[in-house]
Amino acid sequence: MSIKIKNWFLVLAVFVLFCYGLSLTIGGREDNKLLADLVYLIAPLSAFIIGVFAVKAYGIGNMQGKSMFFLTLSMLLLFIGEGFWFHLQYIQNVEPDYSLADVFFLLSYPLSFVGIFIKLKASDIHLKDLISMLKKKNSIFFIPTLAVAFVAVSYFGIFKVYDPEVGALENVVFMFYGFGDLVIILGCLLVMFIVMEFKGGKLSFAWLLLVLSYFSTLLGDIFYAIYRNSMYEENLVSKVVLDVFWMLGYFVFAAAMLFFVLIVREKQKEIIEKLENI
Repeated sequence: MSIKIKNWFLVLAVFVLFCYGLSLTIGGREDNKLLADLVYLIAPLSAFIIGVFAVKAYGIGNMQGKSMFFLTLSMLLLFIGEGFWFHLQYIQNVEPDYSLADVFFLLSYPLSFVGIFIKLKASDIHLKDLISMLKKKNSIFFIPTLAVAFVAVSYFGIFKVYDPEVGALENVVFMFYGFGDLVIILGCLLVMFIVMEFKGGKLSFAWLLLVLSYFSTLLGDIFYAIYRNSMYEENLVSKVVLDVFWMLGYFVFAAAMLFFVLIVREKQKEIIEKLENI
């Protein structure tokens, strides 16, 4: 089976999983709440497992493998955070405003950025190169998009999230999510520079999927910051939109990692065939 056919199967599989999670969320209410929350465990777990295969495919002894390692480690922390939150809900029967789960969620942001930065360093892109890329026509769209996201996060995720009626620790936790999202925005910008460096091709598409994954998570975080103290708990639509963004972020990350694995295996196959023909 060619990599192109495998890619279509991959897209279909991700779409089916996402629709399944979405259907549980939309019809969720209280009857399907457990199933919907199980999807929240399956999503980052699948992303982590496929990430492990990506690390194995590249090997940890090179920059690309180290980049995959930190990106995958960040997904492991997200899975642990989701697992801890699941434990609180269904084992301890509590839903605190903040918990140990937030520690794992928040630690995933800098690890993701480290993974992206290592790849940028491996691509030998310097400050002057970044400035040059900013002037290119294909940066016209994503630069304003990230700028809007930056303003939205700064306002809704940091400034507006402060609540004088709650404790200092709760304010710090939720404001840290805003700062984490700013890190993600910077990471997305750096990934776009990596994509522009590749100038198209399979690797570019895999990194674009990674941007889509992080940007989807970013939108979910912004949406949650906006509605956290108002309509979120009562309005089903707001819950569905939030779940769509967060679940899509997990599943698309898994898709990106699987693309990396398939690309490496295809290259390995090509090398073996060339050696056999010598």
